[in-house]
Amino acid sequence: MAYYLNYYFNMKKLFTILMLIPVLLFGQNELYTKIDSAKKILLTHCCNNKNNIYAEAHLGLFYQLVMNYETKIYSGEKVSWYSRLGGGIGGIYGEIIEWKKNTGGWGGLGAITMLIGKKNHHIELNAGAFIGNEGRYDARFIFPIFNIGYRYQKPNGGFIFRLNQGAESLGISFGYAF
Repeated sequence: MAYYLNYYFNMKKLFTILMLIPVLLFGQNELYTKIDSAKKILLTHCCNNKNNIYAEAHLGLFYQLVMNYETKIYSGEKVSWYSRLGGGIGGIYGEIIEWKKNTGGWGGLGAITMLIGKKNHHIELNAGAFIGNEGRYDARFIFPIFNIGYRYQKPNGGFIFRLNQGAESLGISFGYAF
């Protein structure tokens, strides 16, 4: 029992650290530029909404079904950065890795998302990790996430549609920005 409590608190610390790093590095929320030597104006932001939630499914060598929450940490004229937390199920298909079959279990992910574009259509780059616990073998697994994809998201919020591809899987997501 003590092992599971220690594991739980270690995972909690890791997620906290993963989410604090981008906030500390990119904590500003507005970008100003100097115009006419002394005046400052607020640039037009790519997306006015600051929070997104969406369900995501990935299939491939690595599979996952995750519910995600994103919050904006930086917004520029054409580029926005989001920090992302998610929880769900994920793993590696055992057909490819012979020593275990369908390694996977419940876990969470932490990631950084870069959104490029300023209207409804965006290019999206993601980097992070999915950390889970494989229950049958009592083992933890960490799987890196590096994705590139397309995102439909209106600047004022509303419906989100995402398609992305990583080295290990193809993904689709549906959600809401507010």
